[in-house]
Amino acid sequence: MKNSKPLVVLITGPAGAGRSTTALALAKTIKKSALIETDHIRHMIKNGYIKPQIPEGQEQLAFGRKNVTILAKNFAEEGYNVVIADAVAGRKYIDIYHKSLKKYRFIIILLLPNKKVLWKRDSGRSVKARIGKRTLLMHDRFVEKMVKEKRWHVIDNSNMSTGKTVKKIQALYKIKI
Repeated sequence: MKNSKPLVVLITGPAGAGRSTTALALAKTIKKSALIETDHIRHMIKNGYIKPQIPEGQEQLAFGRKNVTILAKNFAEEGYNVVIADAVAGRKYIDIYHKSLKKYRFIIILLLPNKKVLWKRDSGRSVKARIGKRTLLMHDRFVEKMVKEKRWHVIDNSNMSTGKTVKKIQALYKIKI
């Protein structure tokens, strides 16, 4: 890569937007890279896990993101480029990431396909993995509160394959493979 600072890419969006799939595909194209899925870090808690949708779960959600930033910094300090997948739908949480990772080449991508596509993708998941109407509510939250966020780029990947989405991200930020 041209830039000597490690690259840290946060890919966000509602459930069904393709965060995890895109993050994995992007990480595979970047030399010396690590992938961090925030859900995996949060699910490390085996006894006492609280779902993030309820108020008591918000503190645990913040704790999980704090752990993600620590892990990302550790990878970056060792010269690894980092791709993070997380459904960040609030400025407070974007601020956590931004403040912790700003010394690196920090990029935020919001994947925001239309609601029809989100619903179709969610319906295609296993019954256990589906979140139903919540994916549409998440979409609304991103549109209402986050689309105007200046620190990221919004990509409508409704009609894009994972490969095309990754190529668009690479082109936007001149990410060399």
